[in-house]
Amino acid sequence: MSSIPKRPKKRKFPRDSVTCALGQGSVRCSWINPHMHPAGHRYCVMYDYIVVYLIRGKAIVNDMQRPTFEFTEGDLFFRPPHIPHYVTRPQPQSWLSFALAISPDLYEALKPMQILPDSLKTVHVGKGESFVRQCHTLSDHVRQGQQLTSQTLLYHIMQWFNAMHRPEVLTDDASTIPAKLRQAAGILTASFEKSVDLQAIAAEIGMGYEHFRKAFTHHMGKSPMAYRITHRIGLAQSRLLETDISIGELAQQLGYADVYTFSRQFKQVNGLSPTAYRNQVS
Repeated sequence: MSSIPKRPKKRKFPRDSVTCALGQGSVRCSWINPHMHPAGHRYCVMYDYIVVYLIRGKAIVNDMQRPTFEFTEGDLFFRPPHIPHYVTRPQPQSWLSFALAISPDLYEALKPMQILPDSLKTVHVGKGESFVRQCHTLSDHVRQGQQLTSQTLLYHIMQWFNAMHRPEVLTDDASTIPAKLRQAAGILTASFEKSVDLQAIAAEIGMGYEHFRKAFTHHMGKSPMAYRITHRIGLAQSRLLETDISIGELAQQLGYADVYTFSRQFKQVNGLSPTAYRNQVS
C-alpha cells in the first residue's frame, strides 16, 4: 500500500519516480518511502543535484566539515553533487519525502541563476497539504514533459521553487513575520509599473523609516528594495519562459526606464541576459 499522501478528489498517486529530458540534461521526481531506503544510517555522495522536501520524519546530517544539523518535517534539503555526507534517520519506518533530481548538465546550466546553493543546506518552508500538492503538481508536469516544450517544463520547475522556497520564509516562519511587514511586502510587489517610495510605505504601515528598513531586512532576509527586485526579476523569468513577449515590451511592463536598465539588472540577479535566459534550454 502506498504511503504517499492522498490528493484532493482521490486522485491516483504518481509512480514512485518519473524522469524527463530537459535541454541537454534531465529532471526526475521521486517519492521516497521506507521501502525504498530502509537504512537508518547512510553514506551519501550525490551524482545529481537533489532537492528534498521532507513530509514526514527527521534526519541528522553530517558532512564532516561542520557541526551536524537536523533535517525536519517541512524542510527543503539542498544536496549538491559530489559532497560526501552521512544521513541518519532515527525512525526510518516513518519516513516520507519528495525529491527533485537535476542532472549535472542541467545543474551547470542553472548555476548562473543562483537558485541552487552550492553547499548542503536546509531551509524550513512549512508543512501542510498545500506543500504536498505543489510536489504532486510538479511530478505531474514532469510526467507530461515529453508533450511540453523545454521552456514550459522549466517554467513549471521555477514555479515549484517559487512556491516552496519563498524569499519571505528564508529566515522566519511566515506566521512569525509581523503583520505590518507582510503588508509592506504586499505593497512592494503589488505592481512594478510604477516606482515605490519606501518612506511612504513606512508611513502607511505606521513605522519610522529606519525601523521599517531594519525590521524588514531582519525578517525577510533582504532589504525592502532587494526584496522588490527579487520578485520583479522572478516575474520577468516567468514571462520570458511562459510567453513570447519581446524583451522591450517586458521591460516596459515591469516599469523599467529602458531595455538596457532591465537587461543590466536581470543579468546582475541571474548571471544571464534575458535573451540568454530564455534560450538556455532551447
